[in-house]
Amino acid sequence: MTDIEYLQKYLEKDKLEEGLQKLKQGLPVQYIVGNVNFYGNTIKVNPNVLIPRFETELLVQKTINYINKYFQNPKIIDLGTGSGAIAITLKKELNCKVDAVDISEKALETAKENAKINNTNINFFKSDMLENVTEKYDVIISNQPYIAYDENIEDIVKNNEPAIALFAENEGL
Repeated sequence: MTDIEYLQKYLEKDKLEEGLQKLKQGLPVQYIVGNVNFYGNTIKVNPNVLIPRFETELLVQKTINYINKYFQNPKIIDLGTGSGAIAITLKKELNCKVDAVDISEKALETAKENAKINNTNINFFKSDMLENVTEKYDVIISNQPYIAYDENIEDIVKNNEPAIALFAENEGL
């Protein structure tokens, strides 16, 4: 589906022209519409969080398979939760205890809103990685920044998505 078709599908007719203008200005279609479908869940997105992508759905699927093979009712923590897409999906698919942390207060606000929309009970709190984490977990999942500062990435990503969630020191490591 093209970006224009996506806008036509998800925007009301009276908002379509405004959406097309924002698209021409380089805003990602997902931010214009305000949400994405992630693993069958509606996840609100805005410039405070990364847009969840297919590769992250793959990470979640592999994690679910791993958990189903090795754990019963595990305690999970999602580090750098962003929109909360990973934590919400794991909570819905596995119905176990899920905590999620992020360094960004604005990202946490979005994640909490998404948890409410998706009727999931997740404990969200602010932390720089494990700094404020006191519990022990069976599973740690994270989709951390991995792009080197000098790496060439698409302008639509670089100009719109939060740099704190994209770029990492040590050549992205």
